[in-house]
Amino acid sequence: MIQFDQVSKRYLGGHEALRNLSFRVDRGEMVFVTGHSGAGKSTLIKLITAVEKPSVGQVRVADILLNQIKASQIPYFRRTLGVVHQSHELLFDRSVYDNIALPLIISGMSKKDRDRRIRAAADKVGLSERLDYLPVMLSGGEQQRVGIARAVVNKPQMIIADEPTGNLDPQLSREIMQLFIQFNRVGTTVLVVSHDLGMLSRLPYRILTLRQGQLLQAPAGQVPGRPMSSSPMPVSPSPRGPYG
Repeated sequence: MIQFDQVSKRYLGGHEALRNLSFRVDRGEMVFVTGHSGAGKSTLIKLITAVEKPSVGQVRVADILLNQIKASQIPYFRRTLGVVHQSHELLFDRSVYDNIALPLIISGMSKKDRDRRIRAAADKVGLSERLDYLPVMLSGGEQQRVGIARAVVNKPQMIIADEPTGNLDPQLSREIMQLFIQFNRVGTTVLVVSHDLGMLSRLPYRILTLRQGQLLQAPAGQVPGRPMSSSPMPVSPSPRGPYG
């Protein structure tokens, strides 16, 4: 689903944000990416979402070689992705319903089909009773749920989340992470960038750690990409599919 092959990214002035990065995320897998500020996490997201192209190496996402993708193809490629931002990126003069609807309107879906999808996505993230609200009327956790509903309403093959719990307290962070786990359990590939090692180490998923643009190797006796942990965080069961 995602494959980096000896990828480096250099910016004007010589700054090397990523260096010789190679890894693979399989279809249906859930993976976390972590690292200190400036480690290259944001650049990684930009390469996966075709905001930028690598300086060296190859990036493949959903069998598409992003080194060679044309500008006219990028909007169609991005429809296969659901992207969740730390800052929500909501339209504050539009209702929750209209915010969730935006990807469907862009893709040209009929109003009738849009309504069904929007209500199913809102229900999944617990916002069925908030569809007429403006974002300013919601808590920070609820605003992030709107962002997640908007990301999944198009039924993407993959969810990319960039620090989705960075502005939330620990309890809300766990609730938001459970949503991503539920989407993964029904087959959606999920990649989450997070600096919260305490929470990540309690989850049974692979962790890729960046330091100064390079991928750290796991120490002996440890699963590659995962920190050691003796007290896993419980994963709640999901009785429903990702869209209700």
